[in-house]
Amino acid sequence: NRIVEHSSRTIDEAQITNLMACLMGSSITVLSGLPGTGKTSLVGILAGAMGLTDRSRPRFSKISVERGWASHRDYIGYYNPLSGTLEASNSDVFAAMCALDEECRAAGTRNGVDDASAPYVFLLDEANLSVVENYWSPFLGNADEFLHTPASLSMQGGSSLKIPSNVRWVATVNYDHTTESLSERFLDRAWVIRMGGEALSIDDALDAPDFFDFDGVAPFSYNVLLEAFGPKAGRLLPDAAVRRSLEALFATCRQAKRPLSPRCQRSICLLYTSDAADDMQCVD
Repeated sequence: NRIVEHSSRTIDEAQITNLMACLMGSSITVLSGLPGTGKTSLVGILAGAMGLTDRSRPRFSKISVERGWASHRDYIGYYNPLSGTLEASNSDVFAAMCALDEECRAAGTRNGVDDASAPYVFLLDEANLSVVENYWSPFLGNADEFLHTPASLSMQGGSSLKIPSNVRWVATVNYDHTTESLSERFLDRAWVIRMGGEALSIDDALDAPDFFDFDGVAPFSYNVLLEAFGPKAGRLLPDAAVRRSLEALFATCRQAKRPLSPRCQRSICLLYTSDAADDMQCVD
């Protein structure tokens, strides 16, 4: 409803459900496709509908990835040994990370998130202009425990930043001769959504470009979103039909010589609860 009210984009409800399940079920979600398919604008619309783009309390940052990044310090900040202080590589991202560090340390919970906290979403735009697993390394290493354990960013000089579990990343990637391929190690820890180009009528093509304005939209609680769309450990449905569907899916991948890793199988299984019993056509 928020998307319809505040943007020009019409997005199918099933697509939104898929996006939100990916976003809440993994520390990073990848949107892949040809340039111009609306990947970046879709992330902005989704963040706005979650209430994260209001100018007075933004919890959404866009990071334009550059070539040659080898560490998180290339786009966050670094320790200057001459001044003995931390300095920003990107002032907006550095300020956001420092604020998240304060939130994490003040929360007093294992995952660094309090009950009133909203999510924070970072967009890595054109993420594969550099090798993602290099510059995103601390978060990649924390990918299996991100729901329970904050990520730790070493800033050198004896200092570090703690990033709470309510942080999510979305990466947009293009595939051409100018970009880096995504490694199997990274893909084993990420959801990937492929976006195709949509055919437009002449009338649609003459319409104004996408616009959206979510200023003033209140944020959703992170815990509420996690309950609605996140993994449901300990509540797997022992339904025979669900088991058969999942077993058939895993078997098909093995037969196609693209077996799913144990990590991927576990992630998929944790998304299916009694609430999803009537929605197994997505597996088909």
